[in-house]
Amino acid sequence: MDTLPSPVLLSICSLIWETSPRTLRLFSLVNSNCYHASVPFLYRKLKLEVSTHQRLQDAVSELIVHPLRQQYLAYARQLNLQGKLFRQAESPEDEAELLQRQELFSEREPQSDICSELEMEPSYDLMLRSDQNKLEDAEKETSPSWLPLASLLARLQYLLEMNYTCENMFPPCLLEALSQYHPSCRLSLDMFRFTGCKGQETNPYEMKLIHSPCLHAVTMRFPNHSSESQIDYDEEAVIEAIKTAPNLKEVRLHWCLSQTTNAVHQNLDSPQAGTREVFNPVSIPEEHRPRKSLTSLSLKGASISMERLEKWSQVTDLSKLQSLTMDRVSNPFLSLVTETAAFTSLEKLSMTFGFPRDNEHIQPLAETFFESLPPLKTLRLHRFIGVPLLQKILERHGPSLRELLFKPFGGSIGPPQIQVKPIVLTASDIAHVAELCPLVEQLDLSLHRFQGNYRETACYEALGKFQSLKKVSLDLNYVMPFAQPRTIDDLDESMDELDRQRYGGPCTRMVYNIDACDAMTNAAVDEKLARSIWDVITSSQSGNNRLLSLCIMPRKAIVAGHVSLPIPKVKHIARSFKVTWHGYGNHVDVFEIGKKRREREDKERRQYEADMIRERGSFWDLRDEIFERLWPQSEGQHWHDSWSSFPLKRSS
Repeated sequence: MDTLPSPVLLSICSLIWETSPRTLRLFSLVNSNCYHASVPFLYRKLKLEVSTHQRLQDAVSELIVHPLRQQYLAYARQLNLQGKLFRQAESPEDEAELLQRQELFSEREPQSDICSELEMEPSYDLMLRSDQNKLEDAEKETSPSWLPLASLLARLQYLLEMNYTCENMFPPCLLEALSQYHPSCRLSLDMFRFTGCKGQETNPYEMKLIHSPCLHAVTMRFPNHSSESQIDYDEEAVIEAIKTAPNLKEVRLHWCLSQTTNAVHQNLDSPQAGTREVFNPVSIPEEHRPRKSLTSLSLKGASISMERLEKWSQVTDLSKLQSLTMDRVSNPFLSLVTETAAFTSLEKLSMTFGFPRDNEHIQPLAETFFESLPPLKTLRLHRFIGVPLLQKILERHGPSLRELLFKPFGGSIGPPQIQVKPIVLTASDIAHVAELCPLVEQLDLSLHRFQGNYRETACYEALGKFQSLKKVSLDLNYVMPFAQPRTIDDLDESMDELDRQRYGGPCTRMVYNIDACDAMTNAAVDEKLARSIWDVITSSQSGNNRLLSLCIMPRKAIVAGHVSLPIPKVKHIARSFKVTWHGYGNHVDVFEIGKKRREREDKERRQYEADMIRERGSFWDLRDEIFERLWPQSEGQHWHDSWSSFPLKRSS
């Protein structure tokens, strides 16, 4: 290593960085030559979390003054800004409230970026509140508090990409700094909203932002129906604005629900309700506006239709799209879009299949549609899609896939005679998918738990059959729906009288105490179980491939006649974990996701229960009795400390 020339060392670092950034950190410790060759890669991405004025000022000052942090100024090519800059307090009472909100905001769960989730389906609040309610605790975009960031942009020597996911509107001073110091930088905005769509003209700064040559990607959220007398956010305004953005390549539109207010009810019968105002931000004739060449389009929250797709085909050349997200596709849509062969450059696709009664005989149409597409690298499939269709799709696209998400509907909806049956993956299903997808490195699946029995463990073992797997995310459904209605005669005769009793009254449709018991057992996920699942998967892998990360998140499936579990107890025991291997040795880190929030809620719950017992005496119900049977409490022990996950069963 001491004799290798610098260009060779840089090439080695580049290859290591592409495959395993963690390994590059180890490589940098070999000697001084390796360190200096690694520095441009180790300091390539700079992430800043904004929260308070002082913390932001301190973070920027450290980057400017600290000898090691200074290297970001020379080598940072990507700047990621996230969080929320809170406004300054106006009184001691206001300060206390803001501190509480800051604490709650800091406890939010970060979104994973598995299977291109951040690009194709970034998370968002389905309920869109007004800007006043949404941003009442946030600092204004025109505040001087943003100036330290503007000064940082002036010091960064060669910034190529800036990703802004703060909840504050994008500050004008940052746009000016980008225009002046980094005119070629690609700007991605995750929280853009038109605030001036009520009138005929939009905010001048917003149009300046839309017209900026830096703007590369934008996420816009708006409701189909406004909570005011006029519609603030509409698709037509967004489309008109997009047409005038010179370098915009990625667009994500999210339809949300309006916040229910008095204005909603007052406007329901108003002649003005449901109307849209004409919005035209510029006066460029339509015939002189060239079509865009978007590379990524995400349409979330509203059913996709040929009318909507036709509207967008007037905005952008669909044949240039490399990434596409569509919600609730229907039979007519699939039939027509297959005939037009619109998506000839597609590499990434996310689809949500609609309710089965609205999409009878969808499988042959879906098969033909996927046959018409070029080989995909990323595939995300949601809701009402069965395993046979998945396998048929993967016969076509499995050999080329690098990322796969499959989250079918795992619950049950409707009365028994028309009930939608759950889609439950088996170990053989997973093994078949692994065989069809030899190159998949990232996998996101929804599985059902079975009290840690052999059937459940076999699913984890099957995950080890993926030849190239690096990252896995698992949603573990803990309420098991039944394919057919049951009666007491269907239960095992060995169960005692309490297990065979009807649970929760007649509204729960053949749900018994044993079902609640199983659901609680499934919901219990502790650190030991997370590590056990990791061990099962990694011990089932063959060759030189090794899993790098595993996320585990317990979920409750939507079930007709659902099992109503004791919410405080389930929230305490249904914990999410991330297990990470750093690329060397056998040590792995096990991190509980959302631990701070869970601990705060635990503390509040303990105090609440103590107050209730002090005021009313002991309170107890059937659900607590079932919990006690699973995890008996010793004298003086609190239920928070009595439980643990049931171990996985493995065949010898």
